[in-house]
Amino acid sequence: MLPPPPLRLLPGGAIQFPGGFISRCGPVPFTAHCYRDITPIIWAECKSQDAVAIKPALADYNLTEVRLMTTPGGQPNKMYFELRYITTDFDFKDKQISVSGPEKKMTFLLRKRVPEDAPLPAIEAFDGLVTVTCEREMTDRLHQEAASSGRLSIKKEAVRRVHDEMFSHMLRTIRVIRWRASSEGKPYPIRSTLDVGFRWSFDRSDWKPVENYISFRISVHVRPKWSDECDKFLVTETPGELDEPVGHELLREAWANRAENPRSSIVLAVAAAEVGFKQFASKVLPDSAWILESVQSPPLVKMLKDLFPWSRLNVRINGQNVTPPDSVTTTLEKAVHLRNDIVHGRAGNVNGKTATSVWVAVRDLLYFLDFAQGHQWALYHLSGEARKHFPQVTSWPLRVYPLV
Repeated sequence: MLPPPPLRLLPGGAIQFPGGFISRCGPVPFTAHCYRDITPIIWAECKSQDAVAIKPALADYNLTEVRLMTTPGGQPNKMYFELRYITTDFDFKDKQISVSGPEKKMTFLLRKRVPEDAPLPAIEAFDGLVTVTCEREMTDRLHQEAASSGRLSIKKEAVRRVHDEMFSHMLRTIRVIRWRASSEGKPYPIRSTLDVGFRWSFDRSDWKPVENYISFRISVHVRPKWSDECDKFLVTETPGELDEPVGHELLREAWANRAENPRSSIVLAVAAAEVGFKQFASKVLPDSAWILESVQSPPLVKMLKDLFPWSRLNVRINGQNVTPPDSVTTTLEKAVHLRNDIVHGRAGNVNGKTATSVWVAVRDLLYFLDFAQGHQWALYHLSGEARKHFPQVTSWPLRVYPLV
């Protein structure tokens, strides 16, 4: 019997067995990839406590994925991060408050700020310094890049996630401390970051700044114009009992909290909308006032869109009835759901941008209600999005609203 013909090597390391087919239009040639059990390989290369956690879940990993989290020597790619902020209202004197969480691999320290911490900003009474340190295992690629260049940027998604997790942990821990000690203070406890507020290290001794870490807010505001019409309004109305509606007062408090405490800002803003609408409805429809004040009324958005008789108002634009802008009711519907989640403890992190969008919608509603009561000037305080609801108005004055 003749021996079998030798195997032929194909491009890419593939091998064709005798009688195989090598046409590009036919079946894919057999390739020499090993699909055997990789347990011994992983167990040999992950010589650490992490191997205990990895072994039971081998079905979810391949060898390449497991190697990404280990150095060539088999040790995890451990990196350390530190986040530092100056806090307000620290009234614990020289007490240092610390807590460590082995599950999250984070340590937290809050103490009185001293001049040696940082020259700027200038020290104020009751300044504190909070430091959060954490240990994380990073991918092999990110670890090697940091080791070779000595640099690490927050633009890396993994670094950004670590920062956000540390910042959230820091705020939550400060809130728990103040709650437990009945410590007074502003809703938002952070005053400023340090010059190097976020840094990283391989060994917790040689710290380097995380690049592209900039913490600041930009607010754009155009000062309102005081016109002759404003003068006439003041002369006419102030001798009477006219006052700023309560809804507008509440909304000012919501605006003050929008960046530092967006959750409370949203709760206040929705309350401003509900109070403002009830005050408006009681004034323009006195016969329904007792119902609004004594009985639980339907949801705000349903009242605005379906139930309130807007056609009964003696307010028209070019002969057409007016209704609340669609942008207002759409945003308010989401805001009410978000408010309910917040007060029932179901809402997660809420940012200042969301709070600002709710604030703008409520502001549009309140000025629309002012207009519906006969204050024609109020219509010109609407945002650009709300103005789209009134195509019959052909000329609007330029108006720029604060942005976050």
